[in-house]
Amino acid sequence: MDEARQAILSNLQLDTAVRAIFLFSPEGYLVSKAGYTEELDTEAIGALVSGEFAAAESLARLIGNQLTFTSNYHEGPEYSMYVHGVKGKGMLVMIFGTDSNLGIVRYYTGKTVDTLESMLSTGILPPPDAFADPVSFEQHMNESINTLFDSAFNEEDYE
Repeated sequence: MDEARQAILSNLQLDTAVRAIFLFSPEGYLVSKAGYTEELDTEAIGALVSGEFAAAESLARLIGNQLTFTSNYHEGPEYSMYVHGVKGKGMLVMIFGTDSNLGIVRYYTGKTVDTLESMLSTGILPPPDAFADPVSFEQHMNESINTLFDSAFNEEDYE
């Protein structure tokens, strides 16, 4: 099943010409990836996207939505990120530069999410118990996030 999942992400990368694609579990564990991912901090991206989706779920309820938001988009000066949920079983993350077209990214991501969702019963995404102990994962992610914030907001800059 890893090969089928990898082929799906590789085809998506070819269709959209994005820099990197990640498929994460709802908890932020990396399930699969495609594109140029070597210099990206996969653990931090997974943890932050997972937290963001959890926050979006709460926001959706606060404004009266019965269902959660299905996608998030963040536009940056050099790279942007489009994240789409996969039926509560995962998150598909697309990182792309200014040379990519958001409409194309959204269109092909939607088609890919439909394909992944239709394959859920075949085990395209591992079950949650296939990952490490959630308590140690949470502790590890909290430490990683704290390190990220410490480096982003160096206390010496504010003295």
